[in-house]
Amino acid sequence: DVRLTGHTAYQVGFWLGPNMYWGQGGGASPLFDGVTVSMAESKTNIAFMCWGAASEPLVFNNCVMRGQPGESVFLRGICAVDSSPLKIVNCSFLNFPLSPRAYGVQLESKYMTETGRVDIVNCIWDSSFTASSPTPPFVRYRWPNAAPFLVNIVDSIMPATPTWFPPDTQTNLYITNALIALSGHLRTNSPGIDVGGLTLTLHDYEGQARDASPDIGADEYAPLGAGDSDGDGISDSSEVETYGTDPYRADSDSDGIVDGIEVADG
Repeated sequence: DVRLTGHTAYQVGFWLGPNMYWGQGGGASPLFDGVTVSMAESKTNIAFMCWGAASEPLVFNNCVMRGQPGESVFLRGICAVDSSPLKIVNCSFLNFPLSPRAYGVQLESKYMTETGRVDIVNCIWDSSFTASSPTPPFVRYRWPNAAPFLVNIVDSIMPATPTWFPPDTQTNLYITNALIALSGHLRTNSPGIDVGGLTLTLHDYEGQARDASPDIGADEYAPLGAGDSDGDGISDSSEVETYGTDPYRADSDSDGIVDGIEVADG
């Protein structure tokens, strides 16, 4: 896991590309699988910055991008500028702050000469997102004469129908509360269980095997036990099912107060 700690005002988890529009088509196209990036302690927070294109699509699989509530900061899960085509599969976007500059995915075409395809499959945006401003699932910016990004969404969950920047095509886009904990774990009654489509890998973000009917998001649901993995005084199962906190982080929201104390104080 990667945490942007606020050590500097501008923090990026992973920078991909040469930070330029010329020389398109060079370099490698990585696949990120099972990466969690926690953000929102800096003024500017970007989990994945993709600037400039490589020869193949950039692939994000089983990734979790999460912010913190109550913050008003510049925050992006994936920010792509003149990038290669994107494949975003079984990813979860969680707990983004109510800010006019907090977007799940930002797509910007400045000098692109060919249409950029963005395939979003089996992904979840939790209830922190809105249909438009202030916290839309994704946005698109296009400079004059630049080729556009085209967005195709399949088998995914959003809390509201995107109105600011709707997808170009969509299949099985479920508009509902995903019922997902801060950790990225699905709750027992999550509508994302057993309704996902084709996955890239046979495991989830924690290495657990996917079912024959895979779940939507980075997590493949499995009930957690009565143990207390992070020692915060709350069982793992209660953290996910009752409080929506992270069973593996004693201070799920990074506010300096252990989850067990927050629960006890109401």
